[in-house]
Amino acid sequence: MSGQEFLEIDDGTGYIGFHDALNLVYSNICPLGTEVLSLVDCVNRVAAEDLIGRINNPSSDVSLKDGFAIRSFDIAGASFDRPVKLKIIGSAFAGTGFSGRVAQFSAVKILSGSPIPEGADAVVSDEFCLEEPTEVFVRANAERGRNILRAGEEIKAGDPVIAQGKILLSGYLGLAAAAGLDKIT
Repeated sequence: MSGQEFLEIDDGTGYIGFHDALNLVYSNICPLGTEVLSLVDCVNRVAAEDLIGRINNPSSDVSLKDGFAIRSFDIAGASFDRPVKLKIIGSAFAGTGFSGRVAQFSAVKILSGSPIPEGADAVVSDEFCLEEPTEVFVRANAERGRNILRAGEEIKAGDPVIAQGKILLSGYLGLAAAAGLDKIT
């Protein structure tokens, strides 16, 4: 037998062939319609429409690293041999930002996911810092924007996040939640 014979679809001899069987199946299938469900009830369902983000994610600029929120200009010349000393003026945690302002030669201890404090324009990773109780010695520079995830960089309100027809696996449902969706059609 040649390879060509294996690629052909059997039209049937004395029994129903592939094409007839497929047409028979299609003629007996009808769409189920749609329903609106909470995210938890959508696992392994199919999105009936494109899902559009309702909110920006993140909602504000946040830190990508544990470290210190700083003004990049203050540490422009910092190196391991020539660290720059900054005064620690507070802390920022995920969900709880620092309410003050990062001023010249000051720093805010910051954890990943924490809002960037006013006045700061970069985050220096912990591994480039030597922390003491009231001050930190920064041993590397960090250009403006370093280690900062900008508001809406992952999801922008109004942008599509999941396409119609996608099977809603847990990862897609997490994305829907991050986009501010609580129900899906």
